[in-house]
Amino acid sequence: MKRTLYFYLIKELFPAFLLGLVGFTFILLTGRIVQLTELFVNKGVPLGVYLLVKAANESPVLLFVWLHRAVERFRPKSGEEGKVPR
Repeated sequence: MKRTLYFYLIKELFPAFLLGLVGFTFILLTGRIVQLTELFVNKGVPLGVYLLVKAANESPVLLFVWLHRAVERFRPKSGEEGKVPR
């Protein structure tokens, strides 16, 4: 009996909670979305650059891993010093 009651309560309340969460989040992020649109359209900043800067601000470890992989990709292997990396 108790389990059925909890199931019906969750079934009734969860969609309203989810709709409210999405709605309030969208309202709070509207200003930021306008700033990002201006940054991409008017200033011509590529999305990759924005994501890289955002990742560096959030986690310097992600930036280090990305830079390490980029350096390893373009580092010449032994015996290939004169070739252009692809």
